[in-house]
Amino acid sequence: MPALTSLFSLLLSLSLSSKLISFYASLTEPTSSTKVFDLVRPKDTFLWNSIIKAHFSNGDYFKALNFFSQMRGTDLGPDQFTLPMVVASCAELMLLDHGMNVHGLASKLGLFPCNSALGSSFVYMYSKCGRMGDASVVFDEITDRDVTTGDGDERPELKLESTLSSASAMVVNMSAGVVGACSARATIA
Repeated sequence: MPALTSLFSLLLSLSLSSKLISFYASLTEPTSSTKVFDLVRPKDTFLWNSIIKAHFSNGDYFKALNFFSQMRGTDLGPDQFTLPMVVASCAELMLLDHGMNVHGLASKLGLFPCNSALGSSFVYMYSKCGRMGDASVVFDEITDRDVTTGDGDERPELKLESTLSSASAMVVNMSAGVVGACSARATIA
């Protein structure tokens, strides 16, 4: 069996391995994804991202963070695709301190503030952890805004507030109309 495992790992290219990891993850089989990942030597950043994503996309945020921690123990570093999943995992688990450490790492690596996906992940994490002031500061620091961060003209929360105010005014006007119609009907009857 060890010889077969060695032969299999030699035949398994990094690209094919990544596709298998993603395939098993899409079948909600992250354990099978991990088995494929464990067979591959050497690993690259793309493969690490694949296994982190496999667990992240299946809601196993602790495992995603565990693989990130293992990755950090290698000579490979995270990239602009790794960190948004890690930050979102921290948000889902309410691990603010860990997320703040990742924020520092992203700044050190030069991935933030220019990466909008990463910036949006930080905004989400700080918001979810009740740190609205920090979320606002991060939002203001994002230099490369796109659809994930808003259009750059207004903050998403202001757009939401404006939408809610309009909806509220519509409900008030509609209620006044209904009350007026009912009282008119009562007067007629």
